[in-house]
Amino acid sequence: MLDLLEKYKKYRRKGVKLNIEMIEKCITRSVLEKASRYLGILKGNTLIFEYEDEVNVLMDFALHEIKINGKNVIEIYIGKIWL
Repeated sequence: MLDLLEKYKKYRRKGVKLNIEMIEKCITRSVLEKASRYLGILKGNTLIFEYEDEVNVLMDFALHEIKINGKNVIEIYIGKIWL
């Protein structure tokens, strides 16, 4: 069972690193603004969070749901690393 837990921790660390890299390389201000508007947390030019965890929701939503030229941020990132 410990081996399974260690594998999970290893994959989780790699997943977090990958998400950070995609956010840094592919999420633009306009993507964040669009995601924030959809989620109703953008008031003027300010992000308003009720809970600390909402930052994670915003980033996840921006990665998966916001489309740029028909592709989400993950698809854009994959296209960049394969070129």
